[in-house]
Amino acid sequence: MPLPAPSGFTQSLVPVTAIAVRLGVGAVASPTGTLKAVILGNPTSAATVAVNTPVRIPSAEDAATYWGARSEMAQMARAWFKRAPRGLLYGVSVAEGSTPVAATAVVVFDGTATGSGVVRGRIAGQLINEVAVASGATAAAVAAAVEAEIDRWLEMPATAGSSTVTLTLTAANAGTRSNNLRVVLECTAPGITMALNGGTAAAVVKGNFGSGTATAGSVADNFTTALAAIQNTRYHRIIAACDDDTNRGRVKTHLNLVSGINAGRRAMAVCATVEPTVATAQADATGQAEPRLTIVYGRKSPRTPGEIATSYAASRIYGDGIRQGESQYKAAKQNGLQLDVEEPENEDLLSDTDVAACLAAGLTPLVPDPVNPGYMRVVRPATTRTTNVAGSTSYRVLDPSKVAVADEVADRLETFAAVAYATKNLVPEPDPDAKVNGDVIWPSAVREDILSILRTMEGEGLLVNVNALADQVQVEPMIGDDSFLVATVPIDVIEHFHGFLVEVLQQG
Repeated sequence: MPLPAPSGFTQSLVPVTAIAVRLGVGAVASPTGTLKAVILGNPTSAATVAVNTPVRIPSAEDAATYWGARSEMAQMARAWFKRAPRGLLYGVSVAEGSTPVAATAVVVFDGTATGSGVVRGRIAGQLINEVAVASGATAAAVAAAVEAEIDRWLEMPATAGSSTVTLTLTAANAGTRSNNLRVVLECTAPGITMALNGGTAAAVVKGNFGSGTATAGSVADNFTTALAAIQNTRYHRIIAACDDDTNRGRVKTHLNLVSGINAGRRAMAVCATVEPTVATAQADATGQAEPRLTIVYGRKSPRTPGEIATSYAASRIYGDGIRQGESQYKAAKQNGLQLDVEEPENEDLLSDTDVAACLAAGLTPLVPDPVNPGYMRVVRPATTRTTNVAGSTSYRVLDPSKVAVADEVADRLETFAAVAYATKNLVPEPDPDAKVNGDVIWPSAVREDILSILRTMEGEGLLVNVNALADQVQVEPMIGDDSFLVATVPIDVIEHFHGFLVEVLQQG
């Protein structure tokens, strides 16, 4: 019986192999080559590559040349190559918003040191060297010495300036994301105190750029044009620095466009958030409800959303040295995936209850890594899709591997068809005893080819229950055009081993 074309397919006279991947349908190695990743973030005025222009990034040093050493793009590239020094990475920069404002952080030093000590801490993700404070040093002298230390860090995404007792830090990239930069400083010299952004003077200060009396970063950027610049090339993984609902929505729209049956450039994307309010972060994820999108959650992280998303993507693709990456095994289980993301302050860590709620909302939460002290790990990778098509809670597509393996099925079918059917003509089902010309193909033969590919993938540990679902694999001429075949291919992606429950019964 002829079948209708898959929903969303736009028919034309152009010969095509078009495959729709329907995720989370349920009842109601790799031949695709190296995964291409692309980062999207802001440049600085030192950029040599125009915005909205995709380029290959050979190294972190090249990224600094292309977009400025202090830029968001350079920070993301450094996060990538720290985890995946040989990884295939591209980049396209996003222009800052119109007349954006850069966030600042203002530290006011006070007093005179009555003993020796140091100023130490982390500024915008960078752990600075300890600054010696001699007994008798004035607040102005300490401010100037801390500025001199910060000035040494040419890749820090912020610059420093001091005037008497006031140290002012200014984000290198302007806009709302500049408010994510964080400051933690401690002075151990007695007699010297610090006040951050108009707060209370103390020996330890911590907070974000743009908070309190500091200048808040404002005017968001727009990822639309940058996404359009990568629309006609397949990038398997898109890493976006954006942490706002509007731009994440634009990324979601892009994913659905390029992954649709007419484009066939299937992709997944990663964003991140450092949102201080857990409920807000959870709502951000449920608001997207997109199986191709992951939002990594590092509450009040010293690293920026762009760096977190990039570290996650690089580890997910290439592994962390313990766990396999997608490039080795599309269905790789990556619970506990290690990232190059430092721990936040103890009071900012997620509770066990927070972690469970975040996963239920479709977030990918980070917690301290006991194997790599001082750094964070992924509890369990998740997509933002936590409902089914009817709107009921469903975690059928929570694991990103469900999407990655479904895309792999589509890629293999597409690759096979491009070669095996390139010279074929289509005929109805031939008589079993008929002699068949080698230049023709028919529906049942195509069906057997599909099942052969699925069985191969089952043997590779990517699919299960292929034979059980074989009767549901259909290949028929398309309604209204006998020159097209339409196939429906149900698949069951292998499950991760997420839980092991044991009851030990002591009896003596």
